[in-house]
Amino acid sequence: MTDDMIIEHDEWPYSPKRLPRQAKIQIPGGHGVLPARAVRNTLSVSSSTQKTVVMSRTEANDYRPEVGYCDSAAEAAVAHEVLVSPNTYDVEFQPFTLPITLEGKDREHTMDLRVTLRNGERRAIFVRNRRSLMKARTQAEIDAIRRALGPEHRDRFMVVDADDFSRARRENLSRMYDLVFRPDKAADELVEEAAYGLGTLWLLRDLVAVLDLQPARVWQSAMRLIARGRLLADLDAVFCHYSRVWLPQ
Repeated sequence: MTDDMIIEHDEWPYSPKRLPRQAKIQIPGGHGVLPARAVRNTLSVSSSTQKTVVMSRTEANDYRPEVGYCDSAAEAAVAHEVLVSPNTYDVEFQPFTLPITLEGKDREHTMDLRVTLRNGERRAIFVRNRRSLMKARTQAEIDAIRRALGPEHRDRFMVVDADDFSRARRENLSRMYDLVFRPDKAADELVEEAAYGLGTLWLLRDLVAVLDLQPARVWQSAMRLIARGRLLADLDAVFCHYSRVWLPQ
């Protein structure tokens, strides 16, 4: 083997070779898709978080798909939960950056989400996992953010524990969000009527048994009814025909 065939790192690899930082992924708006309104692009390579994109549809953007950057899978799950709510008017991803003072140093913090409800209330949302929220430094950061937030940023500031969103809940919310924008009014009305009229309702398959609909169509309607709060289920278990369902009180 000649010297020109030897890569320097291959001579004695004490540690993994440090690779150059990759450029952030840019997602421009395409045909029928609105570009992101975010002040910060989160789509960089990370070994600790699952960065992703949510195509949000809200009344504010006439229900056209809009690119939304999420710094973690938990942020995406929170976004899906508010997007399926009938009370939501708009959802902004990475909406604004705040100058904060933390540990005696001037820093900047970009808010994870801002949700605007139909009544006009704006909620700024901070998402972190439980382990991080237990740290004194994270609590100091939250206090600094709270002090820096002005009335122009929000009406309410919320801290969300990402551990409240289990893997199953995240998957259920993602499917629910997809189905909300694939309406089937006729099936939804039949499933809801059967649910409220069935005295022995226990599992979702009980509705399948009394309806002249395909099981998949009943499942899809049930997901939409859960999104609207007309039917309840344990979202921390994968929702299927053997799932326990019940009516709201």
